[in-house]
Amino acid sequence: MTAVTSTTDFDYEFDAAKGIQRDNLPPFAQRMRKAADLVWEEGYQQPFIRELGEGTLQRERFAFYLLQDFRYVNDYARVHALGLAKATDPEIMAFMLKVQNGALQVETEVHRSYLASYGITEEQMNNVRQSAFARAYTSNILSIAYGKDILDILVAVLPCAWVYADYGYRLAAEFADTLDDNPYKSWVDMYKTDEFWQDSVWLLEHIEKLVADASEERKRELIDIFVTGVENEYMFWASAYDMQYTWSPNGIRRADSTPSWGFLTFDCLFSLQQGGCLLIGFQKAPALLCLVASVSRFTRARGGYVPRRRDGSGGRARNGCR
Repeated sequence: MTAVTSTTDFDYEFDAAKGIQRDNLPPFAQRMRKAADLVWEEGYQQPFIRELGEGTLQRERFAFYLLQDFRYVNDYARVHALGLAKATDPEIMAFMLKVQNGALQVETEVHRSYLASYGITEEQMNNVRQSAFARAYTSNILSIAYGKDILDILVAVLPCAWVYADYGYRLAAEFADTLDDNPYKSWVDMYKTDEFWQDSVWLLEHIEKLVADASEERKRELIDIFVTGVENEYMFWASAYDMQYTWSPNGIRRADSTPSWGFLTFDCLFSLQQGGCLLIGFQKAPALLCLVASVSRFTRARGGYVPRRRDGSGGRARNGCR
């Protein structure tokens, strides 16, 4: 099998005549991708993705991922609905509507098909409790969709589209010899296509246009939104592999457990901004305190990607996107 590696040289000159391609990115797209390169590549090498491509991923891990992703896709559709309401450009409005419908119809059908084969009912799908890591991700993009403008929203949804298009394409090439016998072939097939990649192309084109007159400070804000999204993608996969529902002082909690610490119920809704935690609401929190696991400062016990700390050290270098 031949491994497909991503381009590591992001300082080439964009050939506008060729259009946006996987190895021909416009300048601001190069900056975003370069800034996220460490976590992006660590993400592709982490156990969930490797075993998915090999076809050896345990069914219970994939089911955990699908249930969490089922919840994620619904929130992803909400973000696009908010983007639709905020957009004034008819082309952007049409794209937001298209992605919203696709998320609710096409992707959820793939989830339902897999989960039904695992004996998971529609009721269980609709009532699954969201993990802390998935909630951190969706709370972040929802807070951006509610509080920021359309450019921020486009950047916030880009990591999901681009990471999936890249990983699907690379897995299909790397494991081409064994993919036909892979139980997760339909998942890879869904995300490997040029049709799916075109959503990323559209986003990159429009983001490039909208940032043309932006200040350097504004561009850095957008790059930070993008990298935070890629970090959240990493943690989504990693927590699914461990079937990690939330943080517990006694170890990993599973999806069928009720996480609580005496009087404290960990069911808060929080969001990540600029490498920290922004607490934006509670669902169940009878205590005055809520224990918040900051995904952007979470360190994997088994090694691998170590997200940035408050001072900017660790994970990606703070000046990596400057």
